[in-house]
Amino acid sequence: MKRYTFFVFFLIITPLANAQTLNVFPQVADGVFGDGGYYKTTFMILPGYDTSSPTITCTLVLYGLGVNLDGHGSASQWTITISQDGYYASSSAADQSLRTGYATLTCSEYVYAQALYSYYAKDGTKIAEATVFASAGDIGGWSSYRMIADQRGGSQLGIAIANDTDLPRTYQVTINSVSGRVTIPARTSTGKFLTEIVPGAANAVGILTIESTDLSGFYVIGLRYTGGIFPTLPAN
Repeated sequence: MKRYTFFVFFLIITPLANAQTLNVFPQVADGVFGDGGYYKTTFMILPGYDTSSPTITCTLVLYGLGVNLDGHGSASQWTITISQDGYYASSSAADQSLRTGYATLTCSEYVYAQALYSYYAKDGTKIAEATVFASAGDIGGWSSYRMIADQRGGSQLGIAIANDTDLPRTYQVTINSVSGRVTIPARTSTGKFLTEIVPGAANAVGILTIESTDLSGFYVIGLRYTGGIFPTLPAN
């Protein structure tokens, strides 16, 4: 239940919107909870301002799940073609049990890409909705990220890490000289509260570092949960 709770609170705006040819979303979800509530994900793509080609071709690859986009059947890889002055917006059907994973979007030109997450009650009432931009990181990701973690006053920081490589990787998470490690299988992502990785981080405040132990690249985004407020924290 804790993992699902973390994901619900993860649906907040991440303030990163640079045009890129590779966009990685460390956390994606689609499907129905046990209580009948469900998630839908809408992928949105807009060509960059300096697009030179009349059409842009993008490949959307999902890891850990497949989705049915706009009734075209379930798949984990989609080819998307967008005109220079056009756009793309397609929603998943939530026609499966809840599945989570991560996504990569590779395009032939620079694009602005976002994932819009919508959470619904069993009766179809929309409960929450938010836009998540791609993780920071060049092609291949970075081997180290930093963010400010402030867990005072009952707050909790959640982090999602995507290992977009062909080997399992181990990541060291450190705050105030206290560390923990998490190992993630190849082409997989995980979402955890900081205290699940570093139990001594409760009530801590300081610079949080996330590093791959073998200097391999990866992707990460985070959020700070305090009561009814859920700001997303970009990692840099």
